[in-house]
Amino acid sequence: MVGFEVVLTINDSHPVTSRKLKIPYGITFKQLHNIIQIVFGFEHENEYQFKFKDFEFTIEEIERLDPELIDSRREPIDKYFETFSQCRYYYGDWVILIDIDVIEYDEIYPQIDTVHGRYNPIEECGNVEEFNKIVDIKRNSLDYDIVKYGFYVDKIRFINRTIVQKKFMLMFRVPFKEVNKRIVKVEIDPKYSLDRFF
Repeated sequence: MVGFEVVLTINDSHPVTSRKLKIPYGITFKQLHNIIQIVFGFEHENEYQFKFKDFEFTIEEIERLDPELIDSRREPIDKYFETFSQCRYYYGDWVILIDIDVIEYDEIYPQIDTVHGRYNPIEECGNVEEFNKIVDIKRNSLDYDIVKYGFYVDKIRFINRTIVQKKFMLMFRVPFKEVNKRIVKVEIDPKYSLDRFF
């Protein structure tokens, strides 16, 4: 079965902050938005858009018909991700580059593979330049303006891959269990029935 391997990279982040995922075929851009929110720890506070180079239309959540826009809630990613090798996701002042590869993937839920840049961005800090400064302070124990950066330095957190994977499983309603700090899908016997108990 076909799926996609995507590398999500926060544009202009230093050090590079990226997440490599496998995602299933057949999801909508709205679902992809939710996946990005989970993997970077965002909190759905800003509007979002997807844009492809040399494609004149914007994909976003819309409340009215607009010939220039495509509704992310109804539009599957498949034909776009099979055609284009890169996409841009705009979320407030954040820009995330999405590098796309078509792969064989049999699951119906996303999986997180690789993490670069262990800190998740802080949405409230506003933009990537401020995020870079906060990461630099945290990583290198720099002196900083406690009034300006104190809240953010205290709030910044490492990505927790286990929690991210649990959220993916819950989002796609896939039964799972934790084994040796890894999230694994629980296989349910399709022949099993509770009917015999009633």
